[in-house]
Amino acid sequence: MNGIQMLKIVEEYIRKGGTEYGDIRVMRLPDQKTVFVELNGDMGRSILMTEYQVDGKHYRAGYSQRSETVYVSQVASTSSPKPRVAESFPVSIDWAPPPHGWAS
Repeated sequence: MNGIQMLKIVEEYIRKGGTEYGDIRVMRLPDQKTVFVELNGDMGRSILMTEYQVDGKHYRAGYSQRSETVYVSQVASTSSPKPRVAESFPVSIDWAPPPHGWAS
C-alpha cells in the first residue's frame, strides 16, 4: 500500500467514521502511538506508524499486510494539555577539565 492510498483511508476514517475500506479494516488506537505490535498467537509483528494530516489534525497510521488492517492513532489529543517546558528550572553546567593523567 502506498502513501496516497493510506492517506485516502485515513481521511475516510476520520471524516466519515467507517471501519472498512474495501477489504481493508481500520482500527483506532490510543493517542500518540508510533508503533503498534499486532499479535498473532504467540508471535507479534511491529507496525510502524507514519504521520498524516487531516483537517488540520495530525494522525499516525500503519498498515498490516498480514491482517489487511490500517491502525490509526491521533498524534495529540485535543483534551489533554500541551506539555510545557520547564521555564522555572534554569540549567547551568559547571565543567572543568579532567584531572591530569586521565585518559581522554
